[in-house]
Formats: sequence, C-alpha cells, structure tokens
Amino acid sequence: MSVLSDEEKIILLDDILESRVFSKSPTSKNLLSFLVKSTIAKKQLKETTIGLEIFGKQFLDQNNSSSIRVNIYNLRKKLEKYYENEGKDVKWKVIIDKGQYYTSFIQNNTSKSNLKDYKKLYRVSSFAAIFLLVILGFVIAKILYTPPTILWNSFFTNKKETTLIVGDFFGFMAETKTGRIGWNRDYQINSLDDFYGFQKENPDFKNNVFPANYSYITEMGSIAVYRLTRLFDSRNKDFSIRFSTKSTYNDIKEHNSIYIGPTKNNNKFIQYFNERNAFFSIQDRKLRYKNIEKSKDTIFNLDVEGTASEYAIVSRLKGADDTEQFLFFSDHDMGVIATVELFCNQNKAKLFTKEYLKDSDTFTALFRVTGKERTNLNLELIAIDSVYQLPQ
Repeated sequence: MSVLSDEEKIILLDDILESRVFSKSPTSKNLLSFLVKSTIAKKQLKETTIGLEIFGKQFLDQNNSSSIRVNIYNLRKKLEKYYENEGKDVKWKVIIDKGQYYTSFIQNNTSKSNLKDYKKLYRVSSFAAIFLLVILGFVIAKILYTPPTILWNSFFTNKKETTLIVGDFFGFMAETKTGRIGWNRDYQINSLDDFYGFQKENPDFKNNVFPANYSYITEMGSIAVYRLTRLFDSRNKDFSIRFSTKSTYNDIKEHNSIYIGPTKNNNKFIQYFNERNAFFSIQDRKLRYKNIEKSKDTIFNLDVEGTASEYAIVSRLKGADDTEQFLFFSDHDMGVIATVELFCNQNKAKLFTKEYLKDSDTFTALFRVTGKERTNLNLELIAIDSVYQLPQ
C-alpha cells in the first residue's frame, strides 16, 4: 500500500491522540488534530487561522504569532517522541516539515513490518563489535548526559503541564502628546477590571478612551522564551505561553508555572509573590526584606534610573496540588534576562544550589545586576532565604 485513504489517516490520527505522549498535552492534541483534518480538507493554513482555532479570541487579543511557532515546534518534538516509543512499529508516520503547517503521511521504514526484507543489511556478524559498540555507547552517554538540577527536576517529573506567563503591559487607546489617538499605558492599570474601575472613579477618563486590542512586552519576553525552550527541549518537555494580562490565579494553582515580568506593573503575580513569601514583599516598586538573623528590615528601591544597574528577584516556590512555581522579576529587561540565563544554565544552577541551597529546591533571592545598554555584565547575590513559605 503506497497511498492512505482519508479514513485511514483519521484512524492513525486517533491512535496518536490516545497515546501516553499526548494524553497530558491538550494543546498539542488539539493542534495536531486540526492540522491533519485541515490538510485532508485542503484548507488554507496560516498562523492566524491556527491561532483562532486553537486559542480563540485570546489569540487576537494577544496578537502573538510566535506562540504558534513555539507550539508547532513542541508538537514536532512530541511526534518524534511518540515514534521513538509507542509508535515505533506503526507502518505510517505523520510529519510536519519545518516552515510548514500541512501534515504528510510517510511510510515508517523503521517499523518491524517494513524491516523484514532488510534484516541482513543490519545484522552484525561479530559479537566483539557489538560489545565494543555497547561499551562505547555507555561511555558517550555518561559524558554527554547532564541530569536536571534539583531546581527544575519537579517541572520535568510531576506530570503537570507547565505554563510560561510573560508579564505584559495593559494598554488603552487615547490622545497622545502629539494630539493623535495612540497606545498608552499606566503602570497602575494592568487589566480590564483596573481600566473600568479607573473610569468609574474618573468619569472624564471615558471620553475617547477605550481598551487597546493588544498589549506590550519588552525584550525579556523573547529572550526568556528562547532560554526556557532550550532547557525544556533538552528534557523532551514543553510548555504553553500566556500573557499576564490574560491570566488568572488558576493558571498558577492548576499548572506548574514560570513567570517573567517587570515589577512596575503591579499585577496578580506580584500579589501572589507577596502572599507566599514570609520575608520578602514588593510594594510601590520597593522590595522589603525581613532579615531574621539581624532582626531588621531592609528596603530596596526597585525603581532605578538608567540601565546600568538594577535589582532582580527570583523566587522558587511550591504550589497547591503538587505544582511548581519559578518567578523572575526586575524593573527593566536586564535583571530578568540575567537571572533566567543563570538558572537555565545547568552547570551554573548546580553551583548555585550547592553553595546556597544544599538539598532545598525552594528559595527567594535578590540580585544586583550591572551592565551596559541593558546587557548583563555582572550578577551579584544580595540576599537569599531558603524559603519559609506561607500556606496556600
């Protein structure tokens, strides 16, 4: 059989969607199903079409086509994992070529049914050769294998989905200084509720002012997504991406979550940080640190001038229902970028754990980051507590 019928393709699709690899990833399941069925129906596939189908109006609100490419990349990795394990003996494989969204069905030349005629080509005649290859394989694997650090291990093993939440800025359309209508922001208005609450208290604010249909993110978002994607891909894991203005407390409490964002937009994730930390709190763009050993409080100003130096806050927490949280805050991009780079580097993260945490995987730490043109040149630990967490 050289060609599959549409009915046979749907049967193969259903087998993949019911596999263990896809059972814990509803986004990947929905995405694969949509791509296969759209290809069969010969529908035109674009990022906007896929985004609306998978994420609905949220995709238009976020205006983030890069999340589609990340999810397609993760889907390809899941298919590879499926064909390496549960689907290794199937006769046909579903593939999505790079740069494409359409699916193809090709014969699986590594399945048992297709290898019968080629056994002689792969038969090793020498036991000594097999033995040497096995030994060599173990040596290479031991050299190349880098086990996950204790800080990330639970993200890869607890069978919970992980959501990366990027701190974005809520915007509204109003008159700008040029006298035209344009995108505006207010660090105290971080959601539709904040916007309408401010309008209620300030009736004059209603004239020619309305919510924007897109938000704003800074450089820390794209760089952190890149670093974290590499880390998770090295463990054959993936994550979904959301923006803070479109997220709720359920996104924290139901999934493993990673937050990257500025301290200047006082959103729910800063509130969550304050609720869960006994010794640290962020208020009015200042960090208060209760040093129990020295019996004193220290206040750090997070609202820095210029881009040569700033503070960065990192908090690794345990959440409800065996979930995990990793939170990264700073006023500008430089602090978040520097600390994400530190903890995504397995060797650096191991050294940090060994020196400051020992066997713990929860902590809150304050760093001072110095650099030039928002590029990190030095990262200095100022304060750390292996966290006593307040109850959920």
